[in-house]
Order: sequence, then structure tokens, then C-alpha cells
Amino acid sequence: MVPSEGGTPRQVSSGDYNHGGNISFSPDSKTIYFSADREEDWALTPGQSDIFALDVKSGEFTQLTDRNGPDGGQAVSPDGKLIAYTGYDYREIGTQISRLYLMNSDGSNKREILNIDRSIGSLNWKGDGSGLYFQYTSEGKGNIAFTNLQGDVDNIVDNMGGMAVGRPYAAGNYNVNASGDVVFTAGDGENLSNVAIVNNNGSIQQLTRVNEDLFGHKEVGKVEELWWTSSFDGRKVQGWIIKPPGFNPNKKYPMVLEIHGGPHAAYGPYFSMELQLMAAQDYVVFYTNPRGSTSYGQEFAELIL
Repeated sequence: MVPSEGGTPRQVSSGDYNHGGNISFSPDSKTIYFSADREEDWALTPGQSDIFALDVKSGEFTQLTDRNGPDGGQAVSPDGKLIAYTGYDYREIGTQISRLYLMNSDGSNKREILNIDRSIGSLNWKGDGSGLYFQYTSEGKGNIAFTNLQGDVDNIVDNMGGMAVGRPYAAGNYNVNASGDVVFTAGDGENLSNVAIVNNNGSIQQLTRVNEDLFGHKEVGKVEELWWTSSFDGRKVQGWIIKPPGFNPNKKYPMVLEIHGGPHAAYGPYFSMELQLMAAQDYVVFYTNPRGSTSYGQEFAELIL
């Protein structure tokens, strides 16, 4: 901890343990909630973490979750009575859907409140405590949604742009204030992400245009979405192509197939400097989310096990 106006840092944890993820204060600032693996064999259990409460005055730790799996992403309700968090029961496989849970601030009454076949993350409480904002990726696109405490979901944004410049990963960011104003990274295949806001009527207003001086006089390759049916098992698979600037439909072009790593990750319809450079050299660039990619549900991600 360090005073907000600056000063001498004070270490509040000790021992050979691993602490990570976001840190949440209780509304009265007397308690810090965080995620950690405080078992002695933590280096041998990379898929394990629990949520702890730290009493700021006494330095006492209290463990609030204890299952085999990665619990974290905790967010404290405005009245301090509830903690929302994400996690899952670890099954020793490459990737699993992160689900949304609630518990009382003392760790009691744990329950899952939202069960959708997509990973949940970036939790933010609504100012009146009636529900939570969260983000998830579906079919390569970033989404922001709101759920009440009964699990009823309203989608707010489905075009949250990526943050990576080199490749078109589907990984944006957002924030929300107590009044429910949502700001987020908005982008597409031809533009790097900018900051945008969701107005009260649901319309989206872009607030920044930080790269117009760079791209205003340039032509970039157009990104087009493709879905096709696999000849192997009839499954629908998604991908995108980038056509070279000045594309001539009567001309034949060489094609570059760009494959993402992970293997559990997701590309999306977002700007990629690397792929645009290929397209600028007169290649048609093809990138896809094959079996094992995230954002299509747990079953699709497990197809490469």
C-alpha cells in the first residue's frame, strides 16, 4: 500500500506465495480483497487461486474461496455486502469457461448467477447495486453486457475493438461510472481502436480519433467476414479475409493464411498492422478461428484435446 498523495510503500503480504489480479477495497476502505495462491506448492498449481480478504489495520488474512480452480476478478458491491467474482471448477484441460458468481463479503452463500457458454470478465457493479456490467467475447467480437442479480442479461456493446496493434486479437477494454455511463475501446478492421461512450439512449459516440492524421490519406485493406461448413464434420467455422487496397476482382492474387497461437485464443474483425502490411504487398490475407479457439463455447474449444 502507498498513500494516494505519494509516500513510502508498505508491504502487506509476506512469504513465498503468489498474488495476482485486480485488488478491490471495501467501501469503508478497511478491507482489501484480492486473488492469490497461498499454498506452499503454488508453483506446481498454475490453475489454482482463491479470493482473500485482508484487514488493513491488523494485517490478518481471511480465505473466502477454497475450491480447486482459479477464483478471481472480484468486485465488491457498493454497499460492501456482496462480492462478485469469476472462476470455474478446474478439470485439468487447456481452457475452461469463466463463470460469474456471487458470495457474501464473509465468503458465505456462494452461488452462480449467470450461466452462458462464454467466458465472463471485467466485472463492474452498477452504482445502485442492482447488477453487474461485464465483458465477454463471442464469435470473435468483444461484447459488453449487464446482468441483474437474477441473471437476466442485456447486451450493451457488440463492437468492442481490440487493443493489440500487430494482430487482430479480440481483447478490448471498458469502464463504467456510478451513473452507468459506459466508455470502451471501439474499433473495426480498418481502424485502430478509439475511445467511445454509450449514451443514455443507447447510441454510441466516438470520443477520440487519434490516428486520423496517419490514416486519413491512406487506403487500407477491407476486412470481410466468412463462415463456411467444414467438410470434416459439417461444423460451422468462422474467418476473415483482407483484400489488398485497390483490389481487382478480375485478377488472381496469392493468399497468406495467418494462424493464431494459444491455441485457445480468438481473432476478430479488428485492425492488424501485420496483416495490413501483407495485404499492401498484394496478398489476400486469410485468418480464422479454427477448432480450439475461444469465443464459440466450451465444446468448440475442447475439440483439439
